[in-house]
Amino acid sequence: MLRSWLRTMIGKDKRNTARPFRVVVFFGHHKVGSSALQTHLARIAPAALRQGVLYPAVTAQDLKLLVKQTESGAQVQRLSRNVTEAHNALAFSMLGDRTGAPIPAIHQGLPPTEEMFALIRRQIREFAPHTLVLASEVFANFAAVTPELIDELFRGLGIDKDSSQIELFAYLRRVDDYLASWHAQRVRFGERVRALPQGALGHYRKGIHFDYRLMVEGWMEQLPTARLVLQPYDQTVRDAGSSQFFSDLMGIDLPKLADADKQRVNVGLHRGLLDIARHANFELEPAERGKMFNALLRIGPDLDLPPGRNVELFGPRARAELAEHFAPIHGWLSDMRGQPFFEDIGQIGTCAPIDEFDVNQEALAQIRERHIGAFTSAGSSFIRAFEPARNFPNETPTGSKSGQKP
Repeated sequence: MLRSWLRTMIGKDKRNTARPFRVVVFFGHHKVGSSALQTHLARIAPAALRQGVLYPAVTAQDLKLLVKQTESGAQVQRLSRNVTEAHNALAFSMLGDRTGAPIPAIHQGLPPTEEMFALIRRQIREFAPHTLVLASEVFANFAAVTPELIDELFRGLGIDKDSSQIELFAYLRRVDDYLASWHAQRVRFGERVRALPQGALGHYRKGIHFDYRLMVEGWMEQLPTARLVLQPYDQTVRDAGSSQFFSDLMGIDLPKLADADKQRVNVGLHRGLLDIARHANFELEPAERGKMFNALLRIGPDLDLPPGRNVELFGPRARAELAEHFAPIHGWLSDMRGQPFFEDIGQIGTCAPIDEFDVNQEALAQIRERHIGAFTSAGSSFIRAFEPARNFPNETPTGSKSGQKP
């Protein structure tokens, strides 16, 4: 049935054997609209397939579901993480095979890595697309673990790297903006992390969340003839939306959904609430941490707080350290681009105008007065008892003179 459906949906007229097979890989970074991009690509996968563009499923059950929805003409509404983040699932499975790291619990019921590869090879063989699209921010970790994973990916897909047209895409945020967002993501996961200025920077500098060269260079070495597009995650990407911007960069007129980029996925926590959630991860049981974060996320828009980008999380000393250590990485990126990669690179050393500590205090006052009912019993007890402290010396222009947190 699947093969007959394929012939009906695609047909020989969609194939062009004169041109090389095109493989487009989005390999990150994290926190650059990657979840929205993957969700969009998953939702339009059946319509894209009609145009000869394959965004492959990694489980047989999910493939059958998408085929069924395509045949019925019904619009895909709710999809599991194994569908919306299919290639994350594949990447996590590959990393787990290599390092023993567990696959995150959000991916349930996955087959072994080789079965996922076999299903993708089957889709390539039977759908006969002219373009294969893979998208996963988890791919960003491959080069740091071992560049061999990149070669392993293409072998598993059954793709000849020499005869295929391979194109690699990544969005990169200015490192201070990125680290603040990634740090918040770790808090969201319930991790017990130190404040950004107090040791966390040293941890981040060792990996792809700071060293963008480490993230990218292995792909260049393993795929030396591939087209590489590194795009600063600046206002252009944010305004256009990651999905539309990706489609434009690829030069493929993918089917569009009216709400594709209006639906925000993986919305971040206001920076004035981040340290409250971070401390809660130390004080609350694991089952309560996610409830605390989600409650803060829900009430955040109802609080009268300054814009999150105006809240300083690093302090001047940490920012000076950031600027110093990121300079050679930015130089490498700029050399490839032929101009400064981040036009506002000088802002790394400039503090935002409002101290995180002051916003923490204001947020807590508003929560205790008007929103305490949004929390569980354990969460409300924490909120009532929590006393924020300063994470860096007050050298920002806020006027407060409190000392540094131990």
